[in-house]
Order: sequence, then structure tokens, then C-alpha cells
Amino acid sequence: MNMRKYILAVAASLAVIAAAPVYGAKKYHEMNVGKLEKLAGKDDHKAQYYLARSYAEGLRGAEQDFAKAAYWYAKAAAAGYGSSQFDLAVYYMQGKGVETNPQEGIRLFKLCVDNPDAFSEARFQSRINLANFYANGKYGLEEDLDKAILLMENARLAYFSTDNSEMVFYGTRDDMLGDFYYRKGMKTLEADDYRKSADYYEKAADDWYRYSSYSTDVNKNSERMGNSWLNAGNSLFLYNTFSDSDDYTKVFDCWRKSSMNSNSQAYYNLGELYYTGIGNIPADEEKGIWFLSKVASSNPRAAYFLGIHYYAKTKDFTNAFDYFNKALASPKLTDKDVRADVLLKLSAMYRFGRGTAVNEAKADELSAEAATLGNPDAVRIQQWLNQR
Repeated sequence: MNMRKYILAVAASLAVIAAAPVYGAKKYHEMNVGKLEKLAGKDDHKAQYYLARSYAEGLRGAEQDFAKAAYWYAKAAAAGYGSSQFDLAVYYMQGKGVETNPQEGIRLFKLCVDNPDAFSEARFQSRINLANFYANGKYGLEEDLDKAILLMENARLAYFSTDNSEMVFYGTRDDMLGDFYYRKGMKTLEADDYRKSADYYEKAADDWYRYSSYSTDVNKNSERMGNSWLNAGNSLFLYNTFSDSDDYTKVFDCWRKSSMNSNSQAYYNLGELYYTGIGNIPADEEKGIWFLSKVASSNPRAAYFLGIHYYAKTKDFTNAFDYFNKALASPKLTDKDVRADVLLKLSAMYRFGRGTAVNEAKADELSAEAATLGNPDAVRIQQWLNQR
């Protein structure tokens, strides 16, 4: 054989060898439903999975049929095909193609978590679902934050991507871990739990920042970042409380980052604590009022705080009247004690003509409403009015 023929012969043999695995691997996602059904009927579990997906999504020539999808998912799941275990678990949780059965769904999620053959995304999502169930004591599971944390931290270790489009999963996961450690801290009162909570919230904020390069919903992503930074600051605040630390620099830094993403609560937190000062952050009343005034129209607690400032400290009753009314008009004012105090303050202003014209009838009306909310001063006023 001359060299040219030898090279061609070797090339041909390599082509056959290279092609064999592709054919042997069976490109299931390229097969039509007829081919998949033939293979599925021969207990080809991967074919069963892809056939189930075909019926689930109406792909590869199949009409969407959740019952058929559930049937084939169950076949593959029973044989240990991990990704089918996940999809079938979701069906049982949602009652899609099968009767709702959360306990069976949980059993399948657990199988998927421990199945090395399952797609990494399926194992990741199974851990997240189980963590959520344990954290909130759902579907008959006893609340167990330690199990929830372990599942989420394992999910964090097991699934890694540098693709910014997937940061939405990372942000959700790290926010959840921050929440779990925060809730654990509320039970244990251990500073370290709040420290870990803050660490994960900060990671979540970074995840959302990375996701912003991919996401087209700028406002939603900014809201997510703002919430993560807010929660990081809240956790650090409690860390300081339980560790007796007076260094609030990082707390304020987190809240400032949150406020830069238009988080109303962060503005309020900064406003209140600048106003009063705390730890190594000196009081700065002017700065506090600036932050509070930025959100007084949307945050009733900020409006109430400013109302008290102008009413009791500066005696600027016109501004006080305006801010108390902003607080009262807000549907977000759900704290009945604060609402009752606002009503009582406005009642006094109407009664004595402070910041508004005297209006005895309005004063009586507001005082009566404050009394129904249990404000003791308002109750005494009502008793006095009834005795007149």
C-alpha cells in the first residue's frame, strides 16, 4: 500500500470510529416521537425521558399530553433516571398529569438529590425545593433550618457557572441562604448566624449585579439588588447587637448601596439612625431628615418620624400636619399603634388649631378612631368627652 492509500485508509477508519459513538449515543433530542416510542418500549430509560419531555412540551411530533408525559417520566424514574425523578416530582407537586401528591414529590426530589446521573440543574433545583420545604415546614415536613441550610449550601457547591444569564439562580439561592441564617439567628440569638446571613445577602447582591449585564428588566434587577443590600445591612445591624460591636460603618455602607437602588426602607433606616446616631456613626440630624424626606411620600414610617420631628422638636406645625396626613393616607401604614398616635396628634392639631384651622368635629372623629385602636390617651379623651 502506498503512503497516499495508507493515509486515506487510516482517515476512513478514524471516521468510522469517530462516528460510532455519535450513533451509539443516540441523539435523543433529534429523534421524532415514533422513534422514541420504539426505544422507550424496549426499556431505554433515556428514550423514556425524552419521550416524556416530548409529550410534556408538545415537541418532536407529539401533541402535548401531561398524563402520557407523567407515565413515561414514571417509567424512567422507577429505573433510576434522575432527571425523570425531578420532573415527575414537579408533576406530583403541581398535580400535572397525576393526582397531587406532595409526599411522593418530596420522595422523588430526595432521590434526585442523591442520584449522580441526574442533570446538575435537576439536582440543584431539587435541593432548593427541599430546602424551602424544610425551612417553612411545608407538606408535613417539620421545620428544620439546619437541614435547609445544608441542602442549600450543597446546592451552592454542586452547581457552578460563569454564565451571567444563570446568575438569577445564584441570586435566588444566596438570598435564600441569607434568609435561612437570619431566621436561625432569630431563634439562636447567635451573632455568628447573623454574620453568615449578611455574607450570603452580600453574595446575592453581587449575583444580581452580574445578572444585570444579561437581564433586560433593569428595574426588577435593581429592586433585587436593593433588597439584598438592605437585608445584608439588617443582618449586620443584628450582628453588632449580639456581638457588642460599635462599628456600624459596614451596616451603613450596605444600606447606602440599597438606597442607590431606590430601596425605600434603606432610606428610612439611614434617616432614622443618622438622626439619632449610633455606635461610631455620629448623629447628623440634617442628613437624617434628608434621607427621611426622600421617601416620606411612599414610606409612612418616614412621614410619621418627620411629623414627630416637626411637631415636638421644632414646633413647625404646618410641616407636622402635612407629614402626619401623608402617613395616615398611606395604605402601607399597618402598625396600629403608629396609626393611633398619628390620629391622636392630628386630633390635637384640629382641636387647638395647630397647622390647620380649628375643627372640633374632626378632632372628635380622629380621637374616637384612635380610641378604637386601643390608644390609652385617646380612650381617656373619649371618656372625658362622653362625660361632658
